[in-house]
Amino acid sequence: MVNRGLSVQRLTKPNADIFNLVRAFRVELNTLNLIERPPSDNDIQSEVAGYFTENRTVFGAYRHHRLCGFVVLKEDDGVVWLDWLYVEANARREGIASALFDHAEAYAKSHGADKLFIHVHPDNQGMLKLLARHGYDALNTIEVTRKTKTKGKHVDVFGHRLRY
Repeated sequence: MVNRGLSVQRLTKPNADIFNLVRAFRVELNTLNLIERPPSDNDIQSEVAGYFTENRTVFGAYRHHRLCGFVVLKEDDGVVWLDWLYVEANARREGIASALFDHAEAYAKSHGADKLFIHVHPDNQGMLKLLARHGYDALNTIEVTRKTKTKGKHVDVFGHRLRY
């Protein structure tokens, strides 16, 4: 999808816009992880400060000159990890996540990596669908836990039904 008015730019320092997006991102993640406590200002400040460290790179997506999404990349031993990708709710389904992802892949290639490495929560169907559209379908890590008395739920990951 061509998104007129969209640009992706490297962010070199924290600002109020990225703080606000990270807050919205954390609220969504907390909901996904069944955490009822909202993130504190200190939590957000600390997290954002960690995005702007030596081995991390942040790109922001601007729609009509307004920050509406971001991606955080981490370089570690020749590997580029996609740490976080977020697009605010009212800007989704407009190609912004794909634009950020394409930018992240180009960055990885320009740094000698042939692909990105990504951890995804199994409930994050939006991200799993985005990854599938970009040709990612391999799972190379498995998280193993002991059975608990509470009944697990099932999720679909790349066409496979898994107990979670």
